[in-house]
Amino acid sequence: MPETEPDPAAPTADHGRLFPLSLAGIAGFSDAFGYLRLHGLLTAHITGNLAFMAVGLAQGSPRIIMKFLALPLFMVGVGLATIIMTRVSDRRFSPLGFALLLEAALLGCCLLVGMWLPPCQSTDDLTGVSVGTILIMGMATQNAIMRQPLHNLPATTAMTTNVTEATVQWTHWLTGFGRKLSPGDKRELFSRARTIGMTVGAFAVGAVAGGLSAADVGYISLLGPIVLLLLLAARAIDLHRQGRGVAIRAYEPHRPDIIQGVPAKPAKPRE
Repeated sequence: MPETEPDPAAPTADHGRLFPLSLAGIAGFSDAFGYLRLHGLLTAHITGNLAFMAVGLAQGSPRIIMKFLALPLFMVGVGLATIIMTRVSDRRFSPLGFALLLEAALLGCCLLVGMWLPPCQSTDDLTGVSVGTILIMGMATQNAIMRQPLHNLPATTAMTTNVTEATVQWTHWLTGFGRKLSPGDKRELFSRARTIGMTVGAFAVGAVAGGLSAADVGYISLLGPIVLLLLLAARAIDLHRQGRGVAIRAYEPHRPDIIQGVPAKPAKPRE
């Protein structure tokens, strides 16, 4: 595949990485913070709650309601965020900036509700349900962001997907299986894997910060992710006014001609 000249108006790779790295750190913070403060509720890795629910059922524990509700609540949050971003886009506002402001507002509500209600004693008590629902809605908004305005960037909440893709990139880069790689292809695979690795690292750093904050600081520590989201929203709105998107030139999703070695064959027409 011939190499194309970079677009001078496009955001640089370093600029584009600001969003996935920051959002991955926020997701890691939310997951660890919620797990410790809400007695085992995962707010970013939602499907992990299904495993905890199954363990609770096997052990005869009655405290599984919130773990059961986490997935449908998450789906509702993604749906609402999608509707909001679509409406905002139709009115020529920045859907990314507005969604980031929405996520910041949800984390702000979580901070206020968590400080106002008594400490959580169970995932299914009033504090657990209230704070857990708000945090899940915040992470649902972030997932909707990653599937729509930031769809060309690595995932920021599901690190297993990132680790798998990075391993595929590095394996292909090191072994060169499939068709012969051009120098440009090798640079692209290396850059994609590096970006994904940095995102996983940012999630881990955020998780450590969230765990320490949950144990030693409390809900006021959510001000950190909130401020970061506000800064990201301001940057997204500024880019929207300039007519520029958020992209990473060094990361493009799913290049089957490189990963699989050959381009996909066109489907045969039906008789």
